[in-house]
This record gives sequence, C-alpha cells and structure tokens, in this order.
Amino acid sequence: MIAIGDNQTNRNNRNSRTKAEAHKTHNHNDYENLEKLRKGLKHLPDKKLLGDLSRFNARERKLEAAVLLYLAEIDKRELYLPLGFSSLFEFCVSCLGYTRATAGRRIRAARAVSEYPVALGMLLSGE
Repeated sequence: MIAIGDNQTNRNNRNSRTKAEAHKTHNHNDYENLEKLRKGLKHLPDKKLLGDLSRFNARERKLEAAVLLYLAEIDKRELYLPLGFSSLFEFCVSCLGYTRATAGRRIRAARAVSEYPVALGMLLSGE
C-alpha cells in the first residue's frame, strides 16, 4: 500500500520532470527558430536588414526601460526579501540569471530611473 505522502511525492516528481522537459523543449524550439532566422537573414536585402535592426533596437530600448521600471519597483517594495534573497543584487543573479556585472549595472540604472525620471526618456531616445 502506498501512503498519501508517497503519491504526492510521485506527483511532484512527475511535475518537476514535466516542467524540466517543457523548459528543455522551449529552449530547443528557441534555438531552432534562431537558426532559421540566421539562415533567412542571408537572403534579406540590405535595406530590409538595416530597417529591421533599427526597429528591433527601438523595441529593445522600450523593453529595457520596462525591465528597469520593474526592478525599481521590486527594489522599492523589497519583494526579494520574502523570496529568501538578502538583496536585489542576489535576486538578479540567482533568480534572473544575470551575471554579477550585469546585475550591478541594471540595479544602478533602475535606481537612476527611479530617482531621475528624465533618465527613462534618455534611455528610450537612445541618448
């Protein structure tokens, strides 16, 4: 006879394996899509390639601004503490997978954007 706790453990193990397999599949699909993109870029006309890059760059700045705003709010609320992290830096490295250097830069930028809202506009404009 299997105890209820054993069933729960088995279910948790299956869920963990399923999540890990889904993550692996997701990463594999991302890699395949990027490989298709790499091959397709070779056939793009110069003007299209340069235009696309310009649009991606603008989108990247908007996304970066959003990430900084999120980090600033997480810092303000100290949401990393209940998650078991002693600092925003530790959260960024351990949870978000940033390198130590990237975590430091992003945190400084997030705090600058929080303290000086004009910095957000500068980021968006590419200054």
